[in-house]
Amino acid sequence: MRMIGVPEPERSGYNGRRGTEAHDGDVKYPALVRTTLILGTCALGWSAAVATVQYLW
Repeated sequence: MRMIGVPEPERSGYNGRRGTEAHDGDVKYPALVRTTLILGTCALGWSAAVATVQYLW
């Protein structure tokens, strides 16, 4: 899962903060999952708020 051509210092410094900065193959999937989770949470919150408002009115 290593990118070819990444200098050694960047790779060794990367170990401490895994997840914030990863290699191309590693970053896209978790970022997509995180975005999906955030959007899903927002959608759930909004639908719950709308349902509550409709119920109250």
